[in-house]
Amino acid sequence: HRGGVYAVHSPAMSVGPRSPLPLVGLGLGLVILTALIWRSAFLIDDAYISFRYARNWAEHGQLAYHLNASPPVEGYSNFLWVVLLRYAYDAGLGMELASQALGIAFGVGTLVLLHLHLSRTLALPSHAVLLGDVALAAFPPFAVWCTGGLETSLFTFCVLATYAALTRLRGTEWRSGVPAGLAALAVGLTRVEGFAWVLALFAVTWIVIGSEARLERRARFAVALSVFLVGFGAFLLWRHAVYGEWVANTVHVKAGLTGERLARGWKTTASFLLLHPIGLLGVVALGLGVRGEKRAAALGLGGLFGGFVAYNWLVGGDWMPFFRFLAPAGPFLAGLIAVGFARCKPALGLGLGGVFALVSGLPVYDVSLAPRSLRESLDYRGFTRVGYQSEWERWEQSVSNLEELFLPLGRALGQVVTPEDSLTFGAIGAVGWESNMHLHDYNREVAQRGGTTAGRSAGHDKAVPRAWFLHRKPTLFHAVVVKTNTTEDSPAIRQQVRQVGEGLIEQRVFSNPAEEPLRAVTQVVIHALEVDEGLPPGSWLVVLRAR
Repeated sequence: HRGGVYAVHSPAMSVGPRSPLPLVGLGLGLVILTALIWRSAFLIDDAYISFRYARNWAEHGQLAYHLNASPPVEGYSNFLWVVLLRYAYDAGLGMELASQALGIAFGVGTLVLLHLHLSRTLALPSHAVLLGDVALAAFPPFAVWCTGGLETSLFTFCVLATYAALTRLRGTEWRSGVPAGLAALAVGLTRVEGFAWVLALFAVTWIVIGSEARLERRARFAVALSVFLVGFGAFLLWRHAVYGEWVANTVHVKAGLTGERLARGWKTTASFLLLHPIGLLGVVALGLGVRGEKRAAALGLGGLFGGFVAYNWLVGGDWMPFFRFLAPAGPFLAGLIAVGFARCKPALGLGLGGVFALVSGLPVYDVSLAPRSLRESLDYRGFTRVGYQSEWERWEQSVSNLEELFLPLGRALGQVVTPEDSLTFGAIGAVGWESNMHLHDYNREVAQRGGTTAGRSAGHDKAVPRAWFLHRKPTLFHAVVVKTNTTEDSPAIRQQVRQVGEGLIEQRVFSNPAEEPLRAVTQVVIHALEVDEGLPPGSWLVVLRAR
């Protein structure tokens, strides 16, 4: 093709004109991806925020976290994902299962789409296609975030689909630009920063397809861009009509550049490269790729991979395990490696594929080629209570927090609170989902306030103490579940529960000097709980209640 993205498939570069390697590579990729998903499937607490929005929308017709809020707040950052969850809920599917099934489906779809792009659009030799398939499947951020309950795999699929559609615009009819425009609209609706990624996708594709091809396809590009702009413009008008804002509240959480945020972003990037040296291999592949006939493809794939790394840097990374913001970079990194090593001997390509299969997935088994001391020196999360955690340790902590802390606490509050109660809390996902109570989120509800809080972890830069909410008159400022090994309800047991609960509250709340104003206006109250999932016999709820 005159633009340079497409090239005639050369038998001399492939194992054979009828080589089964492409299908073998796809099959191997699916096996590796399945193994890593089986190992790492989980749900993150933040997913339950989207679950609650979807449930309220389905049951009450209100796309809001708090029913009858005036005005409601767009506290989610993944509109299209909430739409899919809402209809899954309408169909009678459990939200947890539906979110994981959708995530895995979009993950598998991304792998298949990359395979088709490498083998058909770019016409790479068979061993290079196999290399790309395996490189993506064994990329831990991509595999881990096929579950989690968030929109990450949907966003990854939509970004790759848009890029693939834009590079394949062909034919003489303007209608061929419509699918690309719809894919771009899906990107814009899936993440709050999706609009910027759409513009980047159009710009990168426009540059790399070549000047002659640009002239030939400008009408179809115009159609695709118009479809996106019209659709996204309508969405913005709807957002403003519903929420009174042009951007989601979550944008303000990560808005603004600070020295601390940039330093944390650098540490995140360095940690990523230490744990996943495949990123450095991508840089090598870019150098190899730009010298050959696939120069345009290498620059396009490399540019988008670099864009995701730069975005992760600028926003200061993320506290969740396995570099969530870099998961969508996986297809472009894998494609870049496939293009870069396409001209190597098939045996070398197959050898690299085997190395990816054996080495790339090691972090999911808590194994790293970099020494722990070096990784610990780059601790970017800033969790002072737990200290440094490897990605797998952070994954385990996230699973433990959800199953042993947040879900039981939400169920306990659901037994005790009244409609008039409200609680200040930071992890509002599962607690809000199970209790359905009014929550004051000291991490996100204050997102539009000026300034940041020094020393906070990624995504929590503007957090405030619980005492900040005194003027809003919450009835509860903290709550903990205390489990005993007896079903006895006596003054001695109640005193024991109170002492344990007070100790936990002292540690969690009053260790922060900024919470001292709460001492004069609160009291500790205990409640016996009924048996429930995660709440065995002898469980109690201890709350810090306003006097």
